[in-house]
Amino acid sequence: MGWYGKLIGAVLGAIIGRGLLGAIVGFEIQVTEIQAKFKLSQNRPNEDQQRVALALSRSPDAMGRAVADLMPQHTRPKPS
Repeated sequence: MGWYGKLIGAVLGAIIGRGLLGAIVGFEIQVTEIQAKFKLSQNRPNEDQQRVALALSRSPDAMGRAVADLMPQHTRPKPS
């Protein structure tokens, strides 16, 4: 069992142990808007941005390489 399974087991154990199982309720919400934001190390110095982009560009994962291609378009120079 991975860390996530252990976490879920611990949480459920605490809920059951405290008699809170009946207090769990389900609910649905309607999504009316999605706001997206690029998080591409913009808050980091230029050297860090370049290092991240280089590592992603060398990734065997196609999504990582695609993110590396996006980084120059969505990052701003920051002081080192």
